[in-house]
Amino acid sequence: MSTANQSVLVAEDIDCSVELNDQLTVMLSGFLNSLTDCGQTYDDVHIHISYCTPCGFRLLASNYLGINQHDLLKQIQDLMLEINVTPAEVAEQLLKDDDPSVVLSGLLEFFVVKRKEKEDEEARKRKKIQPREK
Repeated sequence: MSTANQSVLVAEDIDCSVELNDQLTVMLSGFLNSLTDCGQTYDDVHIHISYCTPCGFRLLASNYLGINQHDLLKQIQDLMLEINVTPAEVAEQLLKDDDPSVVLSGLLEFFVVKRKEKEDEEARKRKKIQPREK
C-alpha cells in the first residue's frame, strides 16, 4: 500500500490484529513499524486533534444514535465547552445502549464524573502551590 504526498492516513481502532483477504495478518506494532521502515525521511509533522466540540458531538449523536434532536443535547453540548472529552470517549458512551434517552443520560453522568475528576485535580494543584503553615 502507498499514499500520495501531502496525504493523511487515518487508522481507527487498530488496537487489535486484522486479518485481510489474502490471509495476511497485520498487527498494530507491524503497522507502526511499516510507517518508519520504508527508507524515506519525513518532515516533522504535528497534527492537532482537538477535544470533542458541540458540532462534533452532534455528528456523533447523528451517526451513532440516528438523532438530531433530543431534550438532553443542549445540556451535553454546554458541558462540552467546560469539560474536555475526546471524541473516542464520547463514542464509547454512545455505544452503551440503543435507546438515545438511556445513552444521553449516561453521557451526562459521565460528564459529572469528568467534572469531579477535573475539580479534584485542580484542588491537588492548588494544594501543592500553597506554602505550608508552620
